[in-house]
Amino acid sequence: MIPKKQDPRWKELVTMGTSLPLHGLATKMLLMRVRTMIKLDSSPEKIDEAIKIAYDFFNKNEETLKNDLEIIFRSNDENTI
Repeated sequence: MIPKKQDPRWKELVTMGTSLPLHGLATKMLLMRVRTMIKLDSSPEKIDEAIKIAYDFFNKNEETLKNDLEIIFRSNDENTI
């Protein structure tokens, strides 16, 4: 269910400021963290670091965050992230 780390949707997720109707507080906090990182330093290295943090978080907690993952990547497929 989780796209590979190289999938361009990860970059969109960590760089977009648009809010999604997410349910999990942990997901919201994670996205706030990585998006703040990008606002402070939008270098390719920092974006890669933010993607790694988000990917690892979702990969480790995939079952718990199933609903938010569906919202994130379904919304992304519809270009609404």
